[in-house]
Amino acid sequence: MKLKNANPFQFLAGKSVEPVILLYFQVNHLKQLYRQGWLRKGRNISKKYCESVADHILGISMLGLFVCQLYFPKLDLLKVLMMCLTHELGEIINGDPRSPKNRAGKQKKYSAERAAIILLLKGFPDAGKYLKLWEEFERGRSPEAKLVKQLDKLEMAFQAKIYSLQHGKNLQEFLDDVRTHLESGELKKLLTQIEAL
Repeated sequence: MKLKNANPFQFLAGKSVEPVILLYFQVNHLKQLYRQGWLRKGRNISKKYCESVADHILGISMLGLFVCQLYFPKLDLLKVLMMCLTHELGEIINGDPRSPKNRAGKQKKYSAERAAIILLLKGFPDAGKYLKLWEEFERGRSPEAKLVKQLDKLEMAFQAKIYSLQHGKNLQEFLDDVRTHLESGELKKLLTQIEAL
């Protein structure tokens, strides 16, 4: 796993701090963790330009805010934003692994992420609320979770197009893959516009 820096949580070893400080130092690790898919062979996005997991979280959160208000005003915006902000928490401990294609791999990844989030939130007030929210996202059955799942993919398409424009790379494979995950007509229209740039 390629990192910008080590997990800043190490600086708290042996110190007694409030739970919010402890959790923030751990969450800060998402700024240090590159999105590994962009660094994989064949994409050749330099570490100098590669987004972090925290960059992705900012992107999906902004999309969540704008898209929810514009196209899905009946959805619970706070829940959408909380899912956007917390959907990658497991990567603090597990890193940014390649998403498994088979059912057994997905169950193993789910179990590992769930265990990581439980460990991460241990002792934090309302930890159960955040775990429940993450589980709702992972199940993808509520309207908010369905939207955030699609936004997670759409944000990747936006980033792929930006990398293509900035660095002259053909990353159409990402946009093609994202299309298979979109159900919303509004989001498909946004993807079509992105492709045409």
